[in-house]
Amino acid sequence: MRIGALILFLANLAVAAYVALGPTSQRALLDVRALEVNADQVKQVRDAWVARKPVATACLEWGPLAAAELTRAREALTTLKIGKTSVVEAPGTVVWWVHLPPAKSREEAERRVRELEELGVRDARVVNDEGWRNAVSLGIFRSEEAANVHQVRMREIKVRNSAIVQRSDLVKFSTIAIAEPTPESAARIVEIAAGFAGSEVRAAACAPAG
Repeated sequence: MRIGALILFLANLAVAAYVALGPTSQRALLDVRALEVNADQVKQVRDAWVARKPVATACLEWGPLAAAELTRAREALTTLKIGKTSVVEAPGTVVWWVHLPPAKSREEAERRVRELEELGVRDARVVNDEGWRNAVSLGIFRSEEAANVHQVRMREIKVRNSAIVQRSDLVKFSTIAIAEPTPESAARIVEIAAGFAGSEVRAAACAPAG
């Protein structure tokens, strides 16, 4: 896995560099090669190009990560002693919510939670969100397929009145950008990310500083 992930990282990085250069950059490099008979002209063209278009640095992006996962991920990265990182939040992330419809009272909702705990459901909780007061949350999922699987499991243990709705106000996901990791660090990050379900590590071109 380590070797395959590293190969994929280097391949993606090559694509990112190609995109960063673009057709205009390639024409400039061809112009440089055409002037190889005159070293002074070569240097002038190259210096002008570097001053006009800074080179993008290599970067990794790891996500999406929910709030609790983000904290754990950042703690894991501190053990690698890598360089600069930044976090970008993705607003309005759509998730699928499995729940029991709102009960008539808080007491009834709490009774439902106790009954679920007796059935082995450990993550049920009463919610107080506007429009969903006294509903019981059974789980939040990033895909409809995963939510459907969970609902089937609930039915298998006799929880029959669950429902699934899409929401974009429950969870905020973030992505961690890691600038200029070494190949060893990149491979290690891929290994760590395997322990975070639903997240992935991909290569990207970082924006030039300043």
